[in-house]
Amino acid sequence: MEISYNPPKKTILHEIYHFKTIEELVKSRASNDGTRNLFWANGLLFVMYLSSSDKAKEQELEGTLNIQFFDYVQMDNYKEIIEFEDNFFKLVKARVINYEFIPLFMEITKWIKDNEPKKLWE
Repeated sequence: MEISYNPPKKTILHEIYHFKTIEELVKSRASNDGTRNLFWANGLLFVMYLSSSDKAKEQELEGTLNIQFFDYVQMDNYKEIIEFEDNFFKLVKARVINYEFIPLFMEITKWIKDNEPKKLWE
């Protein structure tokens, strides 16, 4: 059996949104059924959506990862659960997965921090 590791050679972030607060980012992913998992690396809490277009799938085979949306907010320290009360959703609870040990996400979050795209609320 042959096993190989082939990380992306290039990552394209198509849309980047910087949220003002942790609560705003978490609520943007909340629904009556609960919240999607959120991710944390390098002092950023984030969620992302990969592009599912045929072209993106072809590019992935060639080593390019297309991230359609990357939403984030600064969160200095990792917390496994984020929990707060909200008027609409009542109790909002989200699981956070620590991706700090994954080189790809360390590189993406470093790039985000170094390049600081325009903030969503500006």
